[in-house]
Amino acid sequence: MEWVIIIGIILLVYWALTGGIKPRGGPCFYAGTMVLTPTGPRPIEEIKTGDSIMCCDPFSKKFTVGQVTKVMNNPDDQRPTKAVRVTFEDGGTLIPTALENLLNQNEWRRTGTLKCGDVIAEQRVIEAQEMIIPSCDAFDFFVAPHPNYVVLTTTNVPIVGHDHSSIKWWGIRPERVPRKAA
Repeated sequence: MEWVIIIGIILLVYWALTGGIKPRGGPCFYAGTMVLTPTGPRPIEEIKTGDSIMCCDPFSKKFTVGQVTKVMNNPDDQRPTKAVRVTFEDGGTLIPTALENLLNQNEWRRTGTLKCGDVIAEQRVIEAQEMIIPSCDAFDFFVAPHPNYVVLTTTNVPIVGHDHSSIKWWGIRPERVPRKAA
C-alpha cells in the first residue's frame, strides 16, 4: 500500500514540474503539412496506404520514390499535445510534433531539441518555439524502401522526416545515417 502512495506522489510532482503536458509518440505532422510526391505536393491528410511519395536514400542522399505501407492518424481528441514551430532563415516554417526527427546531413535532430543556429536541409533555424496545438489531426506514415519521407516548409523547402517505423534505423546509433562503404 505504501508503494501506491509513493508512486502517486511521484506522479503529482512530475505533473507539477512538467505542467501536465508531455509529447506523445506517434503521428508527427499536422493536417495541412505538404508532402512531396512524384506528381507534386499533396496535403498530408490526403495521403493513403499504397500512395507513392518521395523519400530519401540514406547512401546517395537523393530523393527516390517510396510507397506508403501504413498511415497513422491521431484524431483531434488523441493528438500529440506539444509541437514546435520551426522558422527558417528564408522565412519558411514547419510545425511538426516535438518528437519528430528531421534529417540534417548525417544526423537526425529531434524538433523538441532544435535551437537558433541549427541547420536542417541547408536552412538555418532562426527560431524553434514550443507551442500547443489546440485542435488539429496529426499524421505519420510507414514508407518502403526507406523509413522516411519528404515534407515541405511554407516556402517549399524539402525537409526529410523519419517515419518512426523502427527504433534502430540504419544501425546501432539511430541518430546517425550510415556512410557508404569504401
